[in-house]
Amino acid sequence: MNTGCKKEWTRKYLKTVFTGKFMNGAWKENLENLYFEREKALLPATQGVLERAIAQEKAKELKAKVKRLKSEKWKMGKSFIYTRKREY
Repeated sequence: MNTGCKKEWTRKYLKTVFTGKFMNGAWKENLENLYFEREKALLPATQGVLERAIAQEKAKELKAKVKRLKSEKWKMGKSFIYTRKREY
């Protein structure tokens, strides 16, 4: 961006002013670094969201495990009662 006239330089204008080597090399690398740093700056804001999502997933898995274990316990109890009745 030309800060002297406050007008944004279009890509078309940049191609006429600078060489293709510069546009595909140093300029492109600079833009990639700029965009990477912007995204990296957003990471702390999303960290809390990610932690909550992980905790919810873990809670869901634990609830499913508890349900499965209760079912197994009930089946084992039922099986135990059945075998005890057969003994008498």
